[in-house]
Amino acid sequence: MDLGPDRLYFGVNPPEEETASPQDFLLSCRQAGAGIYPLPTSFLTETNLSDTSREEELSRLLREQIETAETLLPAGAPLFPVISPEPQTAFSCGAFEEVYMDLLEKYTAAKSAGADGAICAERDRLWVMRSAVLAAKTARLPLILFLQTDEDGTSESGTDALAALLTLQSLGAAAFGVAAPEGCAGEIIRRLFPHADIPLCVLSSEQDFPAAVSAGAGILLSATLPAFGALMPERFPPSPPRPAEIDSYGAAVECEAFFLPEDLVLSDPLPCSYSLSDALIDCDDDNINTIVISLRSSDDAAILAENSTMTRLPLTVTADDANTLEAALRYFSGRLLVDSGCDIDRSELMRLCSAYGAILY
Repeated sequence: MDLGPDRLYFGVNPPEEETASPQDFLLSCRQAGAGIYPLPTSFLTETNLSDTSREEELSRLLREQIETAETLLPAGAPLFPVISPEPQTAFSCGAFEEVYMDLLEKYTAAKSAGADGAICAERDRLWVMRSAVLAAKTARLPLILFLQTDEDGTSESGTDALAALLTLQSLGAAAFGVAAPEGCAGEIIRRLFPHADIPLCVLSSEQDFPAAVSAGAGILLSATLPAFGALMPERFPPSPPRPAEIDSYGAAVECEAFFLPEDLVLSDPLPCSYSLSDALIDCDDDNINTIVISLRSSDDAAILAENSTMTRLPLTVTADDANTLEAALRYFSGRLLVDSGCDIDRSELMRLCSAYGAILY
């Protein structure tokens, strides 16, 4: 399903606790005027799946829910299961791959069961959201993501909403948005709108919807089940016109987005050692605006990913082999620049940058 940037989609986020049967929930959403249907899938957890037939059980459970929804909803109603990754304690390359494999299996099952897309239930950790986008892209399933933010557009983990937008849309997300405190969503969406190549979303109460729509949001999910007619499109103001030129040419670390000047002042290449965090902090005090990291192995790529929060400057990476570069692009929680002078075939550089949303500089 292609979530067009010029359409409005209204839906209701499923409650975390089962307050009604799935059938009653869907019928209430339809009565409220929803046009997109997030499906509750809390049953898709390890405790409910056997190790021997996990893939088969996933497909069966999702197919049953989607078939039930199709009997209750208008023909062609967009169905988006809300799918959670298994719990992880902290980032590591191994944890990233565990999330990826878990979600790839679930998104593949959702695709084969007839889902039109999925919604990632992770709302804080950017590395988990990146893993989810890669899994959904492999499964060819459109993915919607939300970042839970404060009034300034920053998540509890310190991820900036604009940095997350630049990172996730370049990676292949179908739509991205925020779940913000009441009264704040419109201002955050207004900040994101000039830089969004994909539809922007809001998860909030319907009282915030008019301001969000007028700021540029195209997908609105109510945090609570609204009254009848509350989601009808005619209740909301017109959306702003799309910018003639989207300004999405920006790098990102978790806490900040960077729109690149013509005169990048590069650091001397830093070796990727276990003292990288100190070197990154020291570079913040230098008269440069971009840090260059030299990567020699996949271990270096892991060190870079683990220290990605230690700088407030954009990062450029250089590597001599494609496997090392791919590891860096896969695990870094942000959007990297790649040195076009790498000793890697130009077509391979372009392929890797395209696959992982990096900027070839």
